[in-house]
Amino acid sequence: MTRLPPGQRKAGEFPRFGGPFSPFTPPTAPASPALQITGAACAPVTVALSELSTLPRTEQTSDFHCVAGWV
Repeated sequence: MTRLPPGQRKAGEFPRFGGPFSPFTPPTAPASPALQITGAACAPVTVALSELSTLPRTEQTSDFHCVAGWV
């Protein structure tokens, strides 16, 4: 069973755009990491990373499709 819409195909590798490749250097983690939710939210929320693992989990499966028409 295929999940791709008509006329689309699965890409073998995702093409890279932008300047020359440089190895990724991960940022240094802060002493007390936290997730902040701000902007168009009812109220800003900050959740400590240690608290995040205690929250209920939800599993989601999504399909992402390119609409740019890459060849």
